[in-house]
Amino acid sequence: MSNFWATLIGAAVGVIAGAFIQYLVQYYVDRRTERYQRAALKKEMQCNLQLISELVAECGRLRNAVNGDALTSYFGFFNYEKGLFAQANALLANGMLYSVVLYRAIEEVTSSVLPIEW
Repeated sequence: MSNFWATLIGAAVGVIAGAFIQYLVQYYVDRRTERYQRAALKKEMQCNLQLISELVAECGRLRNAVNGDALTSYFGFFNYEKGLFAQANALLANGMLYSVVLYRAIEEVTSSVLPIEW
């Protein structure tokens, strides 16, 4: 075999090996990023669930003020700005939100928040 073919085969094997190694490194980086995003989303949703319970309690206080004819003395505040949506918005922009959050989880949260007893 001449030097030309040996060089050509060596270069081809090197390109294939380099592409494979790059694929493995990128796969590892993507998996690690996804794991960090899931953890951040979990923390964000825990904070948001706490905010929802505070808002439900404030709705109860507003209801009591309305029912007790004491609306003029009610000085409640619905603090929506405490909600954290940075990670959820980033995952929604990437198209990964619904691959991370299952429909059953969304349904469970919705059913636990929406039926407020008046």
